[in-house]
Amino acid sequence: GDWKNATWIWESVLASRPHIVAIMANVARGYTSMGQFPQALAWLERARKIQPGAPSVRSLEVILLSRVGQEDKALALARSALADRIYDYDMANAAFVLGWRAGDYEFAAQAMRVRMVNWPQSRAEGYLELGTMYDQGKHDPAQALASFKQALSAAGAGERAALLARIPPAYAAKLGAAGTAGPGSP
Repeated sequence: GDWKNATWIWESVLASRPHIVAIMANVARGYTSMGQFPQALAWLERARKIQPGAPSVRSLEVILLSRVGQEDKALALARSALADRIYDYDMANAAFVLGWRAGDYEFAAQAMRVRMVNWPQSRAEGYLELGTMYDQGKHDPAQALASFKQALSAAGAGERAALLARIPPAYAAKLGAAGTAGPGSP
């Protein structure tokens, strides 16, 4: 969370290695997190000149556009990136959020599936986020319940209790024993 110092460190590294796009993207993310969008855009442009199609550059552009109020343009770029199969973890997350906000629940779910397939350690959290979207956004209790159930199934023993605590009480009650059973339970 110390974006100021992290950004300073990344910029220091770039002083001696000025063509590393991943570090440029980190600098831009740092400035974005600090709300310093002109600096973030300048670093995005530098990175884009070196590797315009890099997943980190594309996801950074989507994140920046969404943060400066150009969500429609960000969503269009996210759709293109997923269609072109050029994405990273951040792009999958941003695409999910943008799809949800736009009410395009199918696209949001597609983005989350991309994230869960490519970063399987995020499956439990991904299903929890899908369940929340189906509950709060789409207002589809059946899909929400199914997603929450999958979240618990994907959770490791150590994370089940914390995950269950984040499921809305009405759904947790419906999960009953299935919500508290450990892996391999009937």
